[in-house]
Amino acid sequence: MRLLYLLRLWLFFMICVSVFGKGEKQVSSLLKEVHGLCDLVELRLDLMEELDDHILKQIIAQADLPVIVTNRASWEGGRFQGSEQERIAFLEKALEYGANFIDIEFATEEGPRKRLIQTAHNKGAKVILSHHDFEKTPPSDELSTLFDNMVLQDPSVNIIKIVTYASNRLDFLRLAALYPKAKKAGRQLIAFCMGRQGCYSRIYCVHLGSFLTFASIEASLSSAPGQIPVRMMKDILSRIEAVC
Repeated sequence: MRLLYLLRLWLFFMICVSVFGKGEKQVSSLLKEVHGLCDLVELRLDLMEELDDHILKQIIAQADLPVIVTNRASWEGGRFQGSEQERIAFLEKALEYGANFIDIEFATEEGPRKRLIQTAHNKGAKVILSHHDFEKTPPSDELSTLFDNMVLQDPSVNIIKIVTYASNRLDFLRLAALYPKAKKAGRQLIAFCMGRQGCYSRIYCVHLGSFLTFASIEASLSSAPGQIPVRMMKDILSRIEAVC
């Protein structure tokens, strides 16, 4: 089943639903709920109340869709409360258990970051190298320099994710300018704005070539500000496709 979805990943834009919960039972139930609504799932380990190696292994094994495993650091908007060593160890375990993608923050210390990227390559998994700004959208030149640095310092990574917070709807235009740059560099890009003013960018980014866009199962289970419930996202995108 996962092979069919993985093939689709490289042919069309993807909707990814972020999944988290109290523990294995709740997450397993949510995985069943989103089946057929999205193309892949993101397991947000840092948002889970109960987590150990066994729970992680069971959840990945139960997922019928390709899995992105994210363990967002507290210094980049996440809620993981353990040490940095523990945070990285969970991502390494996720790769061992068959995760298809891992998300690793560009701001992660270079040694652990590069080791994790190499482990992912050895396991045949993809890496999403990410940067998040929950306060603002930086100027265009800063975003361009950030993208260049991410490509330069981790050249083996094909998927770059840059997500910022929008204080107005025009902020996304600065991120949108990165899409031609990514295409020229031969990189897949995920770039949109968080927050109410950035909500529309989660839809528009797919028409600029975003590798995927994120949605929530429902409004009360959002993992980031401005996330659109997946059923609404699918409806909006299908309506756009019907007239464009």
